[in-house]
Amino acid sequence: MPGKLHLLLAKFPIPYVLTTNFDDLMETAFQHEGKSATVSVFDIWSRSPAPVPTGSIDNPVVYKLHGTLADERTMICTEDDIIEFSARLLQSDPDLPPVIRKLFETNSMLFIGYGLRDWNVRIMLRALRARRGNRGVDWAESFAVQKRSSDWDSVVLYFSQKENIKCFDEDALDFMEELWRRFQPGEN
Repeated sequence: MPGKLHLLLAKFPIPYVLTTNFDDLMETAFQHEGKSATVSVFDIWSRSPAPVPTGSIDNPVVYKLHGTLADERTMICTEDDIIEFSARLLQSDPDLPPVIRKLFETNSMLFIGYGLRDWNVRIMLRALRARRGNRGVDWAESFAVQKRSSDWDSVVLYFSQKENIKCFDEDALDFMEELWRRFQPGEN
């Protein structure tokens, strides 16, 4: 059963959700909202990326970067799997599908549930951005929600200046509830 955060996220008019979770909680949350989500999986063992359909508000795409329970072969579980995932991503072997790569390049992203110190996320951002020859300077501003850590100031400064990611020191559910409240027409 999806949690409150999944159910709340599914209410928003978003065409794509990228996740490193193997479960089906996000697609189940979309079903609760009357949306028909399509699941697409990044399979590091394939030689070319599977095509990703165009997402829409009523038919969002849930893109699973670390595989899915539906195909255990695709799952990135161990530290060695994460190293393999990162190496293959850096080498474009296989490359991320163009639609997913473009999301990182042209859209604002909201990182929920990722610590920005997570080197898996940092490698992915670096690999995608290095191909354009810059490090976030002309990228759309993105946002991250996480609780303050002991090195918060240096992490926030780095991601703000180098990756164009604004950080919020908030509980993820509290943040999303406030975002939903502000999103409602006539509620502002």
